[in-house]
Amino acid sequence: MSDKKSNGYIVQSQVDAGKFMESVVGRTVLFLVDEASIKVGEVKYDLTDVKKLQLKALTSIITVEDDAKMTLAFTYDRKLINEIFSGYSEGIEIDEGDVDLYIEETAGDMINIILGNVLAEFQQKGRAFALSTPIIVNEAKSIARYKNHKFYTAELETDSGTMSIFCIMPGEPLRKRLGTKREGTKL
Repeated sequence: MSDKKSNGYIVQSQVDAGKFMESVVGRTVLFLVDEASIKVGEVKYDLTDVKKLQLKALTSIITVEDDAKMTLAFTYDRKLINEIFSGYSEGIEIDEGDVDLYIEETAGDMINIILGNVLAEFQQKGRAFALSTPIIVNEAKSIARYKNHKFYTAELETDSGTMSIFCIMPGEPLRKRLGTKREGTKL
């Protein structure tokens, strides 16, 4: 069993938050290209100090926990998640009445697969991460931050629309990893 003061956990460890987010974005781009034949154009990164993040049409949320907790959210324009679903489910017969359910399942699968692969890159011997089941939120407007937490964001532009990736982490450890620059942080 690990010591709570260990530096082995992702949120406050020697894992750089920027490298973690780069990995999430890289895996997301690969997923979009390989599984849905969607090309990604510009990617914008930002460490924001806002009280709320605006969500898009569909959002998937998952929590990663070891000694600390981090939340990751993918939020999609409707056209984009529909295109991801079309590519991801190509060749599978689906009843018309079940399409919305499977679009939500696609969003949950996507965040789960990507985060699972990313965490494998950062896995430390003898340590395990606990992942929540993905939560899917339809047509929500925003996520409010907890006190002292920071939102690290990446905005991906495609021909089918945009998606945002939000990494929500405790403020102090993230600020120490990325320095004191808050807006316009580039990886």
